[in-house]
Order: sequence, then C-alpha cells, then structure tokens
Amino acid sequence: MLLITRDYDMAVNVDGSVSVFQGRLMSPREAAEATRGRGIAAEYTSKWHLCGDVNEQLFALCAAGSPPGFAVGSFKTPGGAVFASFILQMKNQQARFLLPLSTEKCIRFLEQAERTGLCLSLGRNGAEQAMLAPFAVEDMLEPLRRHAKLLSRLPRDLTAEDLRFAGQQLMSFDGAPSIMGEYALDGISLTVVLDNM
Repeated sequence: MLLITRDYDMAVNVDGSVSVFQGRLMSPREAAEATRGRGIAAEYTSKWHLCGDVNEQLFALCAAGSPPGFAVGSFKTPGGAVFASFILQMKNQQARFLLPLSTEKCIRFLEQAERTGLCLSLGRNGAEQAMLAPFAVEDMLEPLRRHAKLLSRLPRDLTAEDLRFAGQQLMSFDGAPSIMGEYALDGISLTVVLDNM
C-alpha cells in the first residue's frame, strides 16, 4: 500500500461503528490526471480506482500493513436494481464500496479492471491522507460484468428506494459477513459510489 496526500474531501457522514461516505469511480485516465505531478508510480495510476473514506481504525490497520481480505459480490433490490459490493477487510474492520451496475462507465470498469487491476483509494475519515491499495481482480468480475451488460439493455432508472435498500443492506453488520473468519466485525466504512450515473 502507498500513503499519499489528497486534495479533495469526500466524507459525508460518520456515525458510531458504521461510517458512511460518498465515493467516486475513476478510470485509469482520470486517476493519472488526478495524481499528475505527485510522483505516484504507474503501478497505481494505471488501474481503475474506487475512491472513498474509511474510519480511523481501518486506516491505522492499513498504515500498519495488516494483511487484507478482499471480496466482490452483488445483490438485487426488491425494485430490481443490481448493485456491486467491493469489500476490503483488515482484522475486525471492513470497507464496503457500493456501486450500481447500470451505467456505461460501470460496464467499462468491469470490462477493463480484470486487465488493469483495481486500486482502492482509502481516505482517512475525511482528512487529507489516503492509502492506495492495488488488487488483482482477475476472474472476480465476470458475474458482475454479465449483470451489468444485461442491465444496460433495460431502460431503468435507479430510484431512491433502490438506493435506500442497498445502503441499509451494506450498513448492516449482517449485510456482508466477515471474510476473515477469525475476526468478528467491529466497524464498517461504507462508501456509496454514485458519480458514475
């Protein structure tokens, strides 16, 4: 992981053991533009980026180099919207990224990220510091890509009820169980990524 200083603020709300933030999906071109002149290696900037914030506990675990667990999944709302979830876990803390699978940018992301890899940009609870955590996601995105391609052919707008259901699902400790079996979850940092809509 790489520690950087960022020049934007994405924090929306922090509440107890569950923190909620606004996030962003960035193409490799957008990531390169955003980090130009900052001396960040292409190993990081050549990937798609999911950007968001995490709570202080998770940020400290990232900085300490705790080994991460990583998982990708999807779920459907009662209204028919499909969302992807990208989950990073370190010990008893999870960062969860919620991304609607309904836009051209999302389809490009899912098609290209298997080749380029994925980088999670994890901001420090609304502060200037951020960690860049690259992940290889080969063979993890195919089910999401199939969903996204199918959904792109169906004209349907995301509703407030879809978003509310998806957010509540991932704000719940039961919404995504621990991916590191030896640790019970103690904190969730949820990033909702809507700028791709």
